[in-house]
Parts: sequence; C-alpha cells; structure tokens
Amino acid sequence: MPASVWPEAAPFAVVWGCYLYMPLAIYLYATHLHHPFIAYRQPHLIVLLGCFLTTYCLVGPVIEIWNATSPALAYVLVCYLVPILAMATLLLSTMVVVLHHKITELLVAPTQFPHHVVPTLSRFRWLLQATHQRFCVAALACLFALPYVAVLAWSIDIAHLTTADLRKSPFYNVLLGIFYSEFLLASALAGLLFQQLSPIVDTFHQRQVYQRCFGYTGACILVNFLVIIPEGVLHFDSLGADYYCRNILSTVAAQCVVYFHIVAPIYHIFQTNTMTRVAAESSCINMPSNLSELHKFLHDQDNYATFLAFCLGSCSSESATEALLAWRCIETFRAARGPAPRSPIELMADGPDVAAAEYVIGMCFAPGAPLTCPTLSAHFGPLYMHRWAAWMSCGPDMVGHAPHADFFDEYHRALLSHLATDVVPRFEAQSALWSNFIHHTRSVKGLKLVQRLADARTSSVVHGPVHHHVDPAESGAMSTWAIIQSTNDAGVEQAAMRRPASLTRLVTPYAPPSEDALDQLVHDVELMKPP
Repeated sequence: MPASVWPEAAPFAVVWGCYLYMPLAIYLYATHLHHPFIAYRQPHLIVLLGCFLTTYCLVGPVIEIWNATSPALAYVLVCYLVPILAMATLLLSTMVVVLHHKITELLVAPTQFPHHVVPTLSRFRWLLQATHQRFCVAALACLFALPYVAVLAWSIDIAHLTTADLRKSPFYNVLLGIFYSEFLLASALAGLLFQQLSPIVDTFHQRQVYQRCFGYTGACILVNFLVIIPEGVLHFDSLGADYYCRNILSTVAAQCVVYFHIVAPIYHIFQTNTMTRVAAESSCINMPSNLSELHKFLHDQDNYATFLAFCLGSCSSESATEALLAWRCIETFRAARGPAPRSPIELMADGPDVAAAEYVIGMCFAPGAPLTCPTLSAHFGPLYMHRWAAWMSCGPDMVGHAPHADFFDEYHRALLSHLATDVVPRFEAQSALWSNFIHHTRSVKGLKLVQRLADARTSSVVHGPVHHHVDPAESGAMSTWAIIQSTNDAGVEQAAMRRPASLTRLVTPYAPPSEDALDQLVHDVELMKPP
C-alpha cells in the first residue's frame, strides 16, 4: 500500500481483512443447500447474493483505496452495479419466499387462507421456477441500472476517468442520489413483502430474519447518508472521506445481509439442538402419521424429558411411564442393532450381542418385568416370549447373534399407539410443546411438498415432461397446485367447478372426510387438520 494513503486507509484495510471469511461461508452454505434450515430460503438465490456481496466487500475496498489509479468504470461496476445486482437478488428471493409460504399456507391451513389471494398466487406462481428466477434477476438489475447508464452516457466520458476524478465530478452526487433512492424503494417493497409471511407456516422464523436484516442494513445506510451532510455540504471531510467511514458503513450494511442470510443459518446447522430436527427422517417404517409424529417428538431429548416428567406426575396410575420407558428400551436396542437386514449375510453381521435383546425381554415381557404395561402385556407378553424361545432354538448358527432391529416392531408401534391415544391428548392440554411440534412438522412437510412440485415443474420445462409414479402423500398438494394454475385463465369459481368433489376442501372451509375419502387422501388429511 502506498505510504501516502496508509494512515487514512488503515481502518478500511483492517475491516477488509475481517471480510476474508466470506468465500468460506458461501462454500459451506452451498454444500448444505438441501438442509431443512436452508432449503426453503431459496438457497440458489442466496448463494448468488453472497457472491455479489463478496465481490463488493473484497474488491470494492481495493478500488477505493487506490482511487487515484483505478478506472472509474471499474468503480461504477463494483461499487454501484454489483450492489444493485445484490439488491435485485435479495428482493426477488423475498418475493419467492413469500409466494412459497402462501401456497404452503393454502395446503396446511385452508380454513384460514383468504380465498381472494388465490388468483394472485396463480399470476405469480411462475416465480417458483429457477429458470424464470434467473431472468427476473437480470430484468430487475437492468431496471435498477438504467438510471446509472443514462447519467453516465449523457454526462461524462467515464472510460477516460479515474475513480478520484469521478468522485470530484458533480455527477458523483447524482450517482449517490440514484443509489439511495433505489435502496429506499427496494427497502419499502421488501418491507411490504416480508410482512406477508404468515406465522402459520413460518416454521424457521424467516419473517424475523428479514425484519432484522432490513432493519440493521437500513440503519447502516441511514448513518452513511447522514455522513454525506458534513462531507458534501459542510466540506468537513476528515471523517467521511479521509478515513473511508462511508465506505466502511456500506460494507457493514452488506455484512448484515450476509450474516442473517448465510452465516446465521450455517451456525444453526452446526448446532446439535435446533428446530430442524422436526424434519428429520424417522427410522420407523409402515407407521401411521400420528405415531410417526410422536416417534419424532420423543427422539428429541428435551421433548422426551418433558413428556417423561408429565407421565411421572400426571399419569402414574395408568402405566404411561412404563410404556414410555419400554419404548425407550426398544429404541436403544434398535439404534444399537442398526437397520433391518436385507440378506442372510447382513443378518449375521456384527452387532450388539444377544444380551441386548435379552435386556428388552427381561425388562418388558418376562414375568415380573418392571416395564410391563397392563393394557398390552396380556397379548404381547406370551407372544414375544414364544418368539424369543423360537429364536434361541434356531440352531448353533444363531447363538450369540441378536435379532434384527425390527424384531420388536409390533410392540414398538403398540406402545406408541397407547401413548398417542391415552396420554398425548392430556399432555397437549397442559403443554404447548406438542402443539408447537405438530405445527412445525406439518409446516415443514407443506414447504417440502411445494418445493418438490416447483422443482418438478422446472424439470419438465427444461427436460420435457417426466412420467413417474405419484406418491399418494403428494396427491392433495398436486391437485391444489393444478387448481392454482387453472385460476390463471378461468378464475377461482370456474376452477372450483372443474375440480373433483374430494378436493373441494382444499380451498373451502375444512370438513372432516368420510371413511371412503380417508382411504384415498389419508396423508393429505393429516396435512390439512386445523392447527
């Protein structure tokens, strides 16, 4: 660095060194795009946003410090057009997140969704497709860049100027005015957008993220604007220009965006106790959705401790504690044994020795077992004692090898069914923990369905229609998606006349399904139960 700029540029150089973490943060973010805490934030747009802000924070200071020799064109590109691209990307990501949440709200809580919003969703549904989002970023960037291009094209010959010459030009203040005007407009639009995020499906608190991001960023830009007054009007330059205070504030504003949209999600991902556990895949198979939700709920250590305390205090006379501890005992065996074998070779693979299974038998099924559940033991006790005796008499090849992980699955499901039927309703009445968990789980499920449908439509646009088996769990969401699409041309009422009667409740007040409808839309019913 030249000695002539060292004293004034030292703070800016120190701040620049603090920004060297940004490429690593973007890399970590890009490698976790499918994590539930990131997947529903439009991560491909956020990665693009991070690249723009990294360019601004790492290249911009170099141009500013060496302003006497750096070309003015490079200065305008890096310090004005790149932030404009970042602004357009952030604004578009906010729009897409709001659209994603609104469609999910229609799936998860149809009774609370305003019907007049459905035509709006149909008009903007194309924003969910990644191919269209790229064109939108380019279009917004061109729209924001047009005033700069007009001023520079009609006013000065920027190709022959240095950054220092441009900063002394009267057109520099015009460029600043355009930037602050566009930032104010974009902030107002973004503020209106993120307020549309409904708490019903805002599982990952994205409304709070956008609120804090725009708040802190706006505060930095406001202070930056206030510094212009003594610098440009009163000609008091020792703070604003000599020590690059305005440039530092601009990069700090960019860092606020990077922190809330990139750094904070990465930090939460590496924590062991986050809300993203509600989206973890269950290790159980062939389990009804209500039992699967309880299974996931109890796998969280905090939830398990709270539920156990409730059983000890309020359900001691109904063997709820014994049932819960028996479930935990079987889960311990399942986790140690691993997944069910697919072949005889896997059956004989190394695992915990037979003592682990003997422990479950002795604790849950043997005469006088401490974890006996009276309502279940009469049937399952003799059954599993007979199975255990048969397993141990299979021959010398089986001696010393524990049964596979699904050996106790019938009793495992029966315990969960007993807890879900007799204990969970009272637990829900006394604690909001279960209601919050169900709310989060179904919101994440809805977000996942909408994201999958959008990805499938993008794939069909790029590669042509793909014919594949449709998961019954997605049938209701796909039908709702078709309804939203059909309203683009015919309107809500005409689309309602064309849709099957079994799907009417997706956009009309919820009514309990009949037994026949339950067989066809069982997964969809679980999604649309009123919270």
